[in-house]
Amino acid sequence: MDLPVFQIERLTNLLKGACTEWQFKFTAQTESTNSDLKLYPAQMLEKPFLLITDEQLGGRGQLSKKWAANPGENILCSIALKPKKSKGLQLLGLLTAVSIVEAISKLNSSIQAEIKWPNDVLINGKKVAGILVETQYVANSVEKVIIGFGLNVNQALFDGELKKSATSLLNELNRKTERESLLASILNTFAIWYELWEDEDPAILSAIHSKLIGFETYINLRKVGGKILHPKVWFLGVDMNGRLGILDENGEHKWFEHEQLRVERI
Repeated sequence: MDLPVFQIERLTNLLKGACTEWQFKFTAQTESTNSDLKLYPAQMLEKPFLLITDEQLGGRGQLSKKWAANPGENILCSIALKPKKSKGLQLLGLLTAVSIVEAISKLNSSIQAEIKWPNDVLINGKKVAGILVETQYVANSVEKVIIGFGLNVNQALFDGELKKSATSLLNELNRKTERESLLASILNTFAIWYELWEDEDPAILSAIHSKLIGFETYINLRKVGGKILHPKVWFLGVDMNGRLGILDENGEHKWFEHEQLRVERI
């Protein structure tokens, strides 16, 4: 069966604002778009570079988990950036998630997508998108940041454990969605958030918190794959450094910089 090939020209015709100046490349199949962009020299990234594929053979998410997606049905891409600063890099993944949530809302405002710290987008508790942010350094300075994301668009069926934990826009909307216009919507929005991030505009925190699961409620803070570190604590959200904050059981503010934590609703 012939699958629809992603139309890069269609995508670029739908772009607005800052991302009309970006660089774009489509490849039908690759091992990993993040891994590919790691090999691109930094001098190619004076403008953001987006690499998109119809099939990833070795797609991966956080903690090296495999990202499985049917070819030709989903959005599988990575953005390489050369940011002017290193503060708050963790926020770029969350702002990518905000852009995805906002694009989904534009498709159907009744679909309530949410952000699960630090890198997932959920609909009704099921994962519809995952984000992987990787940073390359040269002599302790940021050389490039690569934001990879996979969004389940027109995939109807999932295998194994994903049957219970994953969903797609097709399953939620009961109709197919054009991938090119959806990705354009995500990129147009992300380009705005990226400029605000560079300017350290606090509006980015409001956008993240409005969609972040557990914000300003009591949560359990758990170590990935392990025990609960802090039971029933108040979730303060994130700060401009990208740190996760809680008000602990002793009434003390605590901030965490690493991603090996999970927020659980109570």
